[in-house]
Amino acid sequence: MSCLSCPHCGAVMRPADMDLKLLGSDPDGRWSVDTVTCSACGRLAISLKRRDAAFDVVEVVASYPPGEGSPPSADIPEGWARDYAEARFILVDDPSASAALSRRCLSCLLRERWGAAPDDFLAQVTEAAEQGLTEVRPEPAAQALLEALRAAEEAFTRQPHPNPMDQETLQAQAYLIALEGLLDACFAQPARLARRRAALENLTSATRAIPAQG
Repeated sequence: MSCLSCPHCGAVMRPADMDLKLLGSDPDGRWSVDTVTCSACGRLAISLKRRDAAFDVVEVVASYPPGEGSPPSADIPEGWARDYAEARFILVDDPSASAALSRRCLSCLLRERWGAAPDDFLAQVTEAAEQGLTEVRPEPAAQALLEALRAAEEAFTRQPHPNPMDQETLQAQAYLIALEGLLDACFAQPARLARRRAALENLTSATRAIPAQG
């Protein structure tokens, strides 16, 4: 049985602790509410899910705490955003597939934006962590995130979890965290800064247009 992390405190939880309640069915599918209480912090995690006839999850419609499962920033290009959203959506039901998709996205991103070419993922992360961005200015937060990803990948490689299914889930979670942060650094942050710069330039232009009082 694979593990989950608490969305409040990050502690490990298990699906066996989850309470699933079937609400009913309609033409759109079968509806359930899943709840689980974290044994570490005592807080609830709740999600409303739409399922198919086989009771597989089709969509997470809403969740608590807010932000879990939220869509990526509109500033992230469609292809990257789509893959990230899919990897996040399938995390619980198929952590192995989620980890593979996130790792592939990370590898492409490291090759494209950091120029990290090695085929081995750990070597690629290491190379990127030791240099700055090639197309956007290196942000300290992004480089710190790469260092953390390198440490995590080294641990996964050299000290694997005794339960392979737990290992897959932990990897999937780590890759998603890294992917979200690096996509934000590469695309969303520069876009936000560009908008703020434009706003400042507009204010400056408006100020200069005001006739000087003699």
